[in-house]
Formats: sequence, structure tokens, C-alpha cells
Amino acid sequence: MDQKYPQPLSPEALRKAARDSLCHELTDVSNWTGEDIQSLVSELELHQEELRIQNEELLQTRDRLDNAREMAQKSYRDLFELAPMGILPWTPKDASRRPTEPLSNCLTRAPTWLAVYYLAS
Repeated sequence: MDQKYPQPLSPEALRKAARDSLCHELTDVSNWTGEDIQSLVSELELHQEELRIQNEELLQTRDRLDNAREMAQKSYRDLFELAPMGILPWTPKDASRRPTEPLSNCLTRAPTWLAVYYLAS
């Protein structure tokens, strides 16, 4: 896969970013009972597991999308390269593309020569 993704933040950097994004002061828990704290910890553990599962699903989805993109690019490339008739892209954005093999054979020139000629003219 030639697609580059930003590297995930380290746990320390992620924690710092989360702390920096908090807009309010920390909640005062001095009056909480042990049951309140246990309930909160249980909720946090549940949310942590939900986030872990969601992250796993996101990574799997990204991999599936990467594979689909690669297959689509290969399919397009195959259609272009294996076309029975010659093709020469003729727009400025396609200037770096070379002609297909059938066109090169028809013109009795190497595909690289045609690409260089096209770029120079």
C-alpha cells in the first residue's frame, strides 16, 4: 500500500492532547462514596473497551478500503495498458503518462521515446 497515513499519537501525546482540550476544571470527587467511584470506574472501563473495538473496526475498514482502491487502480491500469487500440493521454495533467504499447507499436517507436517527445513539445 503506497498510501501514507499519519502516525497515531503516542499514549503520552494523546493524553496531553486530551488534557489540553478539556475546557473545564476537573470534577470534585471529594464527596463521592466508594460506590460512586466504583460505578464511574466501571463506566470508564466499558467506554475504554468500546473505543478499543471501534478503533479495531476502523483499522479493518481502512485496510478493506486500501485493498479496494488498489484493485480499482490495477483494474484501470490493466484496462489502459492492455487496450487493443493505442491510447495517448493528451491533456496537461496527463503529460507524464506514456502511450500504451499498441500505440507505440503502431508508430514503431518505444513508449519512453514518445513520452519524452510529448513532454518536450
